[in-house]
Amino acid sequence: MTKYKAKANKKLIITLAVLLLAAILTVVAAIGSLGFTKKDVKTWFNNWGKPASQSQAQTWGGVIDNVGNEMNARTTYAMPAAMAFYATTPTAQTEQLNLSAPSVTVTCSHNFEFNNVLVDWSIEYPSGVSATDVVTVTPTGDGSLIANVSCSAPFDTQLTLKAMLRGNAEKTATCTIDYIKRISSIEHITVLGSDFDDESGIGCELSFGTGTVNGNVNVEQVQYYIVSDFQSAVQSYLKFNITFRSYVASDLLLNDTFFEAYGEVWAYNMFIQDFDNYDEAHKNAIYYAWHAAYLNGNYSKQLPNILIDIDLQLLYNGNTVQTISESDYSYHLNKLSGSGFAEGIAPDLTLNTNVAL
Repeated sequence: MTKYKAKANKKLIITLAVLLLAAILTVVAAIGSLGFTKKDVKTWFNNWGKPASQSQAQTWGGVIDNVGNEMNARTTYAMPAAMAFYATTPTAQTEQLNLSAPSVTVTCSHNFEFNNVLVDWSIEYPSGVSATDVVTVTPTGDGSLIANVSCSAPFDTQLTLKAMLRGNAEKTATCTIDYIKRISSIEHITVLGSDFDDESGIGCELSFGTGTVNGNVNVEQVQYYIVSDFQSAVQSYLKFNITFRSYVASDLLLNDTFFEAYGEVWAYNMFIQDFDNYDEAHKNAIYYAWHAAYLNGNYSKQLPNILIDIDLQLLYNGNTVQTISESDYSYHLNKLSGSGFAEGIAPDLTLNTNVAL
């Protein structure tokens, strides 16, 4: 019997290997574009089923209309009476992070009383001078009722978006365009109120960047800490241990030019754990110790005795457009001297160390 040996076709094998390698590389590239190469496995499917423009586009700001609706770049809206652009990222970082300009697509819903109308879009200053350097409008086609409006930078003059019936200037739909001023810094933080028996509060001076309108400023949270040196001083005048805690106030709307807001009435239980559970003798001992620490520790001479963490929100038509924080701001708070409660109280030698005020 004749035996046959199968001879491999070397050219065919090489060709198949090359095609297989190309297929593998294509799959790897596709996997990488979907985010499956990221270390955090939980993020792998974040972009699943989303178009590339939706999953990858990131802008340095956004748009809000006159009734408080957040407008995104993926939806077409009826042209509102007004809209305002804002920044979510400081201007200095927008180019560094390679972020796109915020934009919105609108359709002119003005009743021109005609069919098959053609519209001419423009961006104008109140004086009528065309402004195409910062805010631009791009129709989807010649005479289209739909156009994209984009903002490339902050501006300080209110603009107007116009959609004019071609050949008839009397038939024009308009939308005012503003830019919301961004908070650039928090300065001169001040604690408001007097001692432990008055309403507590906080004030500050805020600096704003370029824009045409201001939003409302809200204290998302302010947290007060008694500095550790002052805590140790109070404890040194006591023969029993107390535990200090921080006091948190939230959702306080700042107002006026200095921007001030008030919360609860100052109380010892804001700063001393379970203070309300102490009997009268222990409370008197704490009153004495607190005031003794204030007087004998040079805190009456502007030595900081409190630290402040403050988180602010900038709101526009009910939407948060910016958050800004200041942490570990040291402050001399003579309003917490404890003088009103310590007046006439002598040290209880079973509870206090004997230090005269």
